[in-house]
Amino acid sequence: MSRNLTKLLGDSVQTRVAVSELRRMAGDDSDVRLITEILARAHSIIRALGLDPADTTGREVYQALMAAAPRLDQTAWARASDWVMMDFDGQVISFHPVDIVENYHHQLPYGQHCIESGKRGLGYEITRRFSAHPRTHTPTVERVVCEGGICYVASAVSEPVKSASPFQLPVANAKPKRRKSAAVPVKSKKSASKKPHKKSQQNANTLKKSQKV
Repeated sequence: MSRNLTKLLGDSVQTRVAVSELRRMAGDDSDVRLITEILARAHSIIRALGLDPADTTGREVYQALMAAAPRLDQTAWARASDWVMMDFDGQVISFHPVDIVENYHHQLPYGQHCIESGKRGLGYEITRRFSAHPRTHTPTVERVVCEGGICYVASAVSEPVKSASPFQLPVANAKPKRRKSAAVPVKSKKSASKKPHKKSQQNANTLKKSQKV
């Protein structure tokens, strides 16, 4: 079951080591329960597409997802499929709405389709479940998933890297950066007394002379 989970995530050596470490920390079959739930949700979606999970190829499922893409926003199962994936004889299919739309938009053929959003969604779900496990230590879980390439967690690395992924976990106990306020120079107040205008002064002098005359 653990191997089935790593296949969905890319089946790299780092991922296999990370999943094994998470299972050791939990000390139970949390990974088995997760893969069982993934399969149950995938089978439910396949049935909603009008296919039989016991007698359907990956290509048939992919074509059905492509046909459903234009009305995906009106589909109930698409609201809870962010981390649902399935392996069909070595070809992994993602039921993540973003992957489905991307594949449809670019008309990608089966075998060259996108699954990246599904992998990120599954990585987030793995991190969330094992972090919430009563036997695990959250910082350790975050470090393991980062080293295994399962999920990026900013708090688990020394220098957080900005990521556009919607599944990036928030930094634990992060302190907001303070913006340095620019020093505003204080202008000295000028004397309130103003010198009379030159032209006004000349007019006043002319008026005085005319009065004397």
